[in-house]
Amino acid sequence: MKAETVHFQITLVSPLHIGCGEEYEPMGFVVDEKNRELVTFQPADFLSRLSSNELERYSTICQQGSIDSILDLYKFMRQHSELAHGTRIGISEEFYNHYNHVLDKDRNKFRKEFQNFKIQRTFFNRIEREPVIPGSSIKGAIRTAVLNYRESRNPGKKKNYSGVRPWEMGRVTATESRNRQKILLGGTFSTDPFRLIKVSDFVPVEEVRRTIKYAVSFSKKNGEKKLDAMQEVIEQGSRFWGSITILPPPPGYKNVPKDPITSAEIINALRQFYTSEKEREDVTLQQIGVNPVNFISGHDAIPLRIGKHSGAESVTIMGHRQIKVSPPKLKEAFYKDTATTIWLSSNRKNPGSMTGLEAMGWVQLLPMSDVELKQCIKLRTEVKRQREAERVLEQAEKKRLKAKRKAEAEAAEQQRVKEEEKVAEEQAYLEKQRRQWKKMSEKEQDIAIIQGNSLAKKFAPTKDPVRDIWPKLERASQEHQKALANAFMTLWQQENKWNVNKKKKKQYAKVSRIKDILGLD
Repeated sequence: MKAETVHFQITLVSPLHIGCGEEYEPMGFVVDEKNRELVTFQPADFLSRLSSNELERYSTICQQGSIDSILDLYKFMRQHSELAHGTRIGISEEFYNHYNHVLDKDRNKFRKEFQNFKIQRTFFNRIEREPVIPGSSIKGAIRTAVLNYRESRNPGKKKNYSGVRPWEMGRVTATESRNRQKILLGGTFSTDPFRLIKVSDFVPVEEVRRTIKYAVSFSKKNGEKKLDAMQEVIEQGSRFWGSITILPPPPGYKNVPKDPITSAEIINALRQFYTSEKEREDVTLQQIGVNPVNFISGHDAIPLRIGKHSGAESVTIMGHRQIKVSPPKLKEAFYKDTATTIWLSSNRKNPGSMTGLEAMGWVQLLPMSDVELKQCIKLRTEVKRQREAERVLEQAEKKRLKAKRKAEAEAAEQQRVKEEEKVAEEQAYLEKQRRQWKKMSEKEQDIAIIQGNSLAKKFAPTKDPVRDIWPKLERASQEHQKALANAFMTLWQQENKWNVNKKKKKQYAKVSRIKDILGLD
């Protein structure tokens, strides 16, 4: 027996979100208000585009480490959204308004709103930073389909759980599920036929469209709605490709599966189980007023359901389901053979009607011919080539920005040195003037104050000629007195206070005294 590998193309017929346990952090995205898109990027790339002052402000915000600082960080990113270069993800008008509503709240209200403002990422390749469908998701869906296919051909007696206490139900049903799988697959872990089935990750054929939507739970009974989270979803119409391989047991392999799985069984199981699940779900959707998902026509297309919120029925064995139901208001949980709610994808946080709501996780597998495989590889290669060209341009841009920032830093350093030298020169000159002032005699300082020269203004700024120097005139030496008198005469001549009439008694008296000292008529 040789290994059998079949290449498949997956086409999404409804929005898909596969959880990866990560969220978009505020320092990793901005909202492009003009184009209504979420722009995600590497924080280091964004930081490299900030100026020195902006980078210092960003660092100060991050160092605070509080809820308030997160609000400041969101606002900082919004103010500098034009510097964000990265992957663009579509957003609805509702999300845009929701985003601005949260950021425009005061700090106390923001603390409450922020806990609910989280965007769950879909599964992605950490190297290429693009969405992928992990092989484990496909393999899990295949396993569920095969188990249900074999159960339909050889139904087992349903276990009576009437004597089991509600809080023990989960543990008991898990044990029964493992036992039933052992029977249906013909062995335990070591002889499980799925050990010989390898499923590759499915990667995009071309760039896929993504958007941010809300996951909303609807009660099948009364239509009550409950918001779960904001999620990044891959939009319907996106295409991925990968392979499924069935390996032969290695030579000398002792744990040979008793009931091996064939490619024909996988395809039959997928068609039977997921077609049935689709028909069951369509009835529920029509009852609550939601349009069912439309499959792509073609006899080769194989239905499949994967991802988060694909429904409990899609991951359990028909006839042995015991689905946990957790009523609100802390009522005691109980178990049923059907789920009481259904999860739908919505562009609105609180949908007022069922218009525009969609089921999640439905895809179709389509076997690929050699020609189609070559074409797919060609498209994929072209996408990689384009990305590589974009990386080269991005690296060149980063080098340019780095050189620019270096030049700016060097220019700033040169300016700082010049300013320090200037300050040092000014201080040295000031010190020289201070020493010059101190060397001046009292007479020289008094005359400088009357003249109002630069030294007097710097080192005796509060001294007033009339208030502080005039009283010295009568007690000064004759030489000092004449020098002061000459200085006062020059000052008052400049101020038009020398030729005054007798009506200005005080000034007239001062001018007369100066004339007496100087012997003027």
